[in-house]
Amino acid sequence: MYPERVPVGVPHTTRVLFTDADGQPADPDPGTVTVALTTSFNTPLELGEPEPTADTGVWQIVIPVTVTAALDRLRVTWEATVAGTPRSYIREISVVSHLLFDLADARRDGLIPPQRASDDELVRARTEVERDLEQACGIGLARQLAVETVRCVHDGVIPLTFRQPAEEPEPITVRAAAINDVALPALEVETLDPRDYGACYGPWTAGQRVRIAYEHGHSQPPAGARRAALALARARLVPGPQDVRTTTIQTEAGNVIAVQPPAQDRPFAIPDVDAFVARYGERRRRA
Repeated sequence: MYPERVPVGVPHTTRVLFTDADGQPADPDPGTVTVALTTSFNTPLELGEPEPTADTGVWQIVIPVTVTAALDRLRVTWEATVAGTPRSYIREISVVSHLLFDLADARRDGLIPPQRASDDELVRARTEVERDLEQACGIGLARQLAVETVRCVHDGVIPLTFRQPAEEPEPITVRAAAINDVALPALEVETLDPRDYGACYGPWTAGQRVRIAYEHGHSQPPAGARRAALALARARLVPGPQDVRTTTIQTEAGNVIAVQPPAQDRPFAIPDVDAFVARYGERRRRA
């Protein structure tokens, strides 16, 4: 499951669904629900009290602005007892600089009508398409915090999953790091040398396990990102005869509707989306 995405400085309500041994929604035993929140490097944070919703087994809690005030990767751990059986669930939240589109964008002009996708389904689809586009391009389409654990292969350098966009003025910035579960002091973190092509130089040696948290990505939505994200979300939520991946071919027997399959040069088989990936992914390959 992809982490939920929350714009920086905005309160966020996160929910959990408790289930019984058969996987069916079930209310927890009275007085057993607890929730804990930690930051990217396991610093605990205070939260208010969780509360049940009108739906069976669904509980929620508000993540306040004081927590979402900075870019972070948060972990929410829910625990309860259901019919005498302990249950535990983990939800991850990524606090980012911005989202690629809001619900009003998706509803405008009937692009993704409510009868095709509820608000919750649309939010999940947005999270998925944003992450899928970032993976395809190799860059963050929003400024965000990545937390990765890698094994050092060559002394002094480790790879990073994400590169920094060439046109983004803010460089990759390391926030924290640990070697074999021993955190580096803040002064030593400041001496680490991340490179925008997707690597970080530091005091690690071959064989060591390095956990690193670094900020990367666009501080503002790049050109074409909103259009690509909306097109991909629509294709996933509103399939059918109007699917943007279809092409009408005229033959002697009449019109034939064909679906374009994904390929290396068109990973999503959607023109607007593939053009966006080609533009930013090509920059990644040349970096």
